[in-house]
Amino acid sequence: MPGGAGSLAFHYQVVRLWETPVETLLAGGLATLPLAPLAAVSEGSLPEVVRRMESRLLSEASVSQAGDLWTATYLLMGLRYARSLTEQLLQGVRNMKESVTYQAILQEGKEKGKAEGISEGLEEGLLTEARNLVLRLGGKRYGAADARVVSLLLGIDSLEQLEQLAERLLEAESWQELLNNG
Repeated sequence: MPGGAGSLAFHYQVVRLWETPVETLLAGGLATLPLAPLAAVSEGSLPEVVRRMESRLLSEASVSQAGDLWTATYLLMGLRYARSLTEQLLQGVRNMKESVTYQAILQEGKEKGKAEGISEGLEEGLLTEARNLVLRLGGKRYGAADARVVSLLLGIDSLEQLEQLAERLLEAESWQELLNNG
């Protein structure tokens, strides 16, 4: 090559996994085992495929390696099978839960759930406070709100809309005028 640069050539062949005989993957290297449930196999044969995978992993893989391979199996099965079926087939697999990858996925889910929970809780808290402010200030200006007014305010889930109502409290002469123009 010009300038002394080397070159590499890669050759590949597309493999349609769903057309590959399951025996090929079950007899291959340990790293091919997570692909076995996606091969040319019927749902009825899956329990036997999982049993044979478990047998190989118990005899040939370290606990850590087996956990990672079960986690990969679980994730890949989600591409083809319902979650309930996947969980049913893999429920006895304990090593998966000890896998670093599985634990990382759980941790990420917990952190995301916590962040979303805080965010959703904060937003709902702000909405509640804005509704209470409109009710309190409107009560001083127009008198106590009746059930219809309270119901209408509870139906508003936009902080911006509630802020606009709070501003319009200075202009509107009644609950009806405030809410009909809001």
